[in-house]
Amino acid sequence: MSKKNPFTVEFCSYVLYTGCIMFQIFCYCWYGNELRLKGKEVADAIYNSDWVMSTQSDRRNLQFLMRISQKELTLSYHRIFSLNLDAFTWILKTSYSSFNILQTASI
Repeated sequence: MSKKNPFTVEFCSYVLYTGCIMFQIFCYCWYGNELRLKGKEVADAIYNSDWVMSTQSDRRNLQFLMRISQKELTLSYHRIFSLNLDAFTWILKTSYSSFNILQTASI
């Protein structure tokens, strides 16, 4: 890629394609990260609500919901790895390292 003329149609289409793929991966990772962060706030929101004035059945349901929300919510890909911003940076680092290895091997 670094040896090609940056003003050709092939090069521009390659850069555009790579940018679109990176953006798609970033969207999944960003929403996975947001899910994890918002999931942590559920128990606090329940505790800060007016749960004392609710019925016994509602209190039991809120307590059950608090217990469930204490587990970390993650968006994952086939349970292989979690999709969050850490995974996105790992993908970027790994792909750039692979690109550099392929560039040095082709010289």
